[in-house]
Amino acid sequence: MNRSLKKAAAVLLIWILCFQIFPANVSAEDNVLQISSAHDWLEFAKNCRTDSFSKGLTAELTQDIDLSGEEDITVAIFCGTFDGNGHTISGVTLDTDSSSQGLFRFLSEGAVIKQLDVSADVTTVEESAASAILCGKNYGIIENCKVYGTLAAYENGGGIAGLNGEGGVIEDCVSHADIQGTFNTGGIAGSNEGLIESCENFGSINLTANETATNTGGIVGKNTGTVSGCENYGDVGYSHTGYNTGGVAGYSSGIVSTCSNTGNIYGRRDIGGICGQMEPSYNIEYGQDVLDIIENGTSAFTAALSDAASDLQIAAGNGVAGLESILSAAKNLGSDISEKVSDIEAEGSMTEDVDSYISDISEELESLTDSLSQVYGQALGTASQAETDLDNAASDLERAQSAIEDMWANVDSALSDSGTDIEDISGLVGELSDGMIVSCENTGDIEADYCAGGIIGNLSLELTEDQEEGTETADEGLVTGVTLFIRATVYACENSGNAKTKYDYAGGITGYGRIGAVISCINSGNTEAGRDYSGGICGYFDGNIEGCYSIGLFKGSSYVGGISGSANVIENSAAIATLSWEGACAGAVSGQVEDSAFGNVFVCDSTGGIDGTTISGQSDMLTYEEMIQREGIPECFSILTVRFEEDGRLIKSVQVSYGETLAQLPEIERVNGQYWEWDRESEEAVYYNKTIDGKWNNMITTLSSGEDLPLFLVEGEFDDNAYLKVIEDKAGYTLAAEGSSIETLTVRFYTEEEGTVTDTTDGGSKKLTYERDGRYIIFELENGGSFTFFPSEEERGIPLWIWAAAVGAVLAAGVGIVLLKHYR
Repeated sequence: MNRSLKKAAAVLLIWILCFQIFPANVSAEDNVLQISSAHDWLEFAKNCRTDSFSKGLTAELTQDIDLSGEEDITVAIFCGTFDGNGHTISGVTLDTDSSSQGLFRFLSEGAVIKQLDVSADVTTVEESAASAILCGKNYGIIENCKVYGTLAAYENGGGIAGLNGEGGVIEDCVSHADIQGTFNTGGIAGSNEGLIESCENFGSINLTANETATNTGGIVGKNTGTVSGCENYGDVGYSHTGYNTGGVAGYSSGIVSTCSNTGNIYGRRDIGGICGQMEPSYNIEYGQDVLDIIENGTSAFTAALSDAASDLQIAAGNGVAGLESILSAAKNLGSDISEKVSDIEAEGSMTEDVDSYISDISEELESLTDSLSQVYGQALGTASQAETDLDNAASDLERAQSAIEDMWANVDSALSDSGTDIEDISGLVGELSDGMIVSCENTGDIEADYCAGGIIGNLSLELTEDQEEGTETADEGLVTGVTLFIRATVYACENSGNAKTKYDYAGGITGYGRIGAVISCINSGNTEAGRDYSGGICGYFDGNIEGCYSIGLFKGSSYVGGISGSANVIENSAAIATLSWEGACAGAVSGQVEDSAFGNVFVCDSTGGIDGTTISGQSDMLTYEEMIQREGIPECFSILTVRFEEDGRLIKSVQVSYGETLAQLPEIERVNGQYWEWDRESEEAVYYNKTIDGKWNNMITTLSSGEDLPLFLVEGEFDDNAYLKVIEDKAGYTLAAEGSSIETLTVRFYTEEEGTVTDTTDGGSKKLTYERDGRYIIFELENGGSFTFFPSEEERGIPLWIWAAAVGAVLAAGVGIVLLKHYR
């Protein structure tokens, strides 16, 4: 081959290698892949079956692409950077039983997906562990992405990611997807172990009945990481079904901060505007004396255990050596036996001296017996040694057991002397940590069978997987130790949504709670429990309430209060309470206080501060004017909001002052012969935020003056409470359709005569035209206007002046006749 041919072959080989390493649309210099078509995407997805392809790769979407009808479109694993450049991938349909499902199935640590919009319909089965429209499992960074479409998942289902793993970040993302799931379902992520920040959800989450749905949230289903600065606008949950349902998180044992919810939240148990169920955070610290005991006991235990291990190793070694020796001797014995048997057989076939032959056999057998005895003796020796070694190991194990028993006995003794100190650090809010919900706001309504709260439905430890076992939970102090630190903090949160339960535990901030602190929270929503425990801040709370404010209508049978239906401690809180109750334990501050109350004030004209009793220093009664003059009083105490809604649709929202009566109600146009009538509540003074609804009524088309044969019929579209008012005087008639805003009346006036109709409203004299319909004449008149009617002379027969002249003539003639007779 000449030199030119060799060079050409070398160049060709280099080009072949380059094309094998980099696809046609990949730059070899900076490893950038451009995707501009469905074909490009399919090649990209195919190459991403192994992680090595995308390591160090930057993939860019250069235009919108449609994957409708395409197969094998998912990216199995991605390790580089994918920049969507604001473009959309649409037409994605996924219906598989993969354990991890999404357009990207797995995003590795350090990988990035950004500025990508995806429209998809994704359906998975029960075996799927994580599914989403964008990414099944995320351990990298997803930012500035949007998703649209639908997702039907079983476990860990979310719009952006099914699972946002530890170290994973989802930020500035938006979901418009409608999502259904059973366990851990959220608008952004099904489960979060990392960080979700500045995300929004507009889609609906679990709006169909699912009896076993658990951990459902507008942003995340289950949160053990951090959710910050997120907003949910979609409705979440279905009435009377589902557990742990929240506007932001269904369940959280991590951090939720500066989040908001405007959607309405529904479910069976543990339903909250921000979080359905929040678990406290636990941290155990042991004192030095106990640590010394444990350390010393552990050292003794470890030493004994080490000796036992050594003896067992020796036993094993000896045992193996002995067994190898025995097997070798047995093998040699077997060979000897085989040789001797062969010799005996050969000799027996050749000898004629039977006695000598038998004698030889006996000698050989005696030799074999001696060999067998030696092997047997060797085996007995090995077994004896093994027994000795095992006895030594057993003794060491007994010593180890004794050491650990002594250690625990000493620990129990130390703890019984000093006691276990349980310290609740919920009141410490200097920095964010697990077990906190901080600066969150809810405006959506909350409905549940049990445990509904404007911020949290249930603040306590999850005891069992059986969600129907009620609110009783394990004693949080059962953990043995010197100091058990517990944090369960709700701080600086605000709620204006209404919380309602079919049965028990409705609270403006927390429906039910076993431990922790609710601090500096504000509620201006109303609460209603079908049975017991309804409160402005908490329905039932076995913790501390500090520095909280509440105004609203609080209803229930028993245990009803402006701050709490029942609480352990209430301090420095204020309530403007309107209460409605039937049973026992109602108070403007609390229906019941288990431990102490201090520095609380209230405005209420129906009952005392705590359980109907007002005690100075615990709960002091103020006038409304005195209340709003206090320092730090929130704006919601002086400015109230009245919402007018027509079948759930907001018509108008107005702000009024406390105790003010609404001057004017919004008007709704008549539709299909019906008119809207506001509830009578609209006529009452306003003492709390309220929503006024109403109903559609059929219009009345005719009002009657009431006679058997009505003198007047008035036609138009009238409310069903309208009536015709008729005033008759010397000047004529005045007609008014009372209770109606109609301006012009179509009047039917009963008369068989023709004549003149004159509008005399406000002293006028305008002649009106009319039409005849049978016995009635028809004309239009201003509502509340007056008119006169004069019959025409032609209709009266002989004119009146002729009758008058005739009567006069008759009278004159009569008088003349009388006078004539008189003179005669």
